[in-house]
Amino acid sequence: MREVHARLVATPVEDVVANHAFGLWQLALVYLGVATPPDDEGLQPEPDLAAAGLVIDAVAALLDGIGPRLGPHEEPLRDALQQTQMIYVQIAEAIAAQDGD
Repeated sequence: MREVHARLVATPVEDVVANHAFGLWQLALVYLGVATPPDDEGLQPEPDLAAAGLVIDAVAALLDGIGPRLGPHEEPLRDALQQTQMIYVQIAEAIAAQDGD
């Protein structure tokens, strides 16, 4: 445990926070169904827009609150967030169009 603690303390805090933010971003992609492999029948999982929206909002709040303090990690995180928001809108619109049929 001391070794883990020593490694964590030796890592710049902005790297640790950015790593967690990227993990949240990946979680959003999972809930959107785009980062999960198809099941045994080849079907993609149904997106969970509520869960994806929560995670997307959490990443946005983190970036709005401390973005500049993340140094070189801010821009890639903002780019990833923007792309994920666009994917969310596309999926939500596709679902709405299906429900309207």
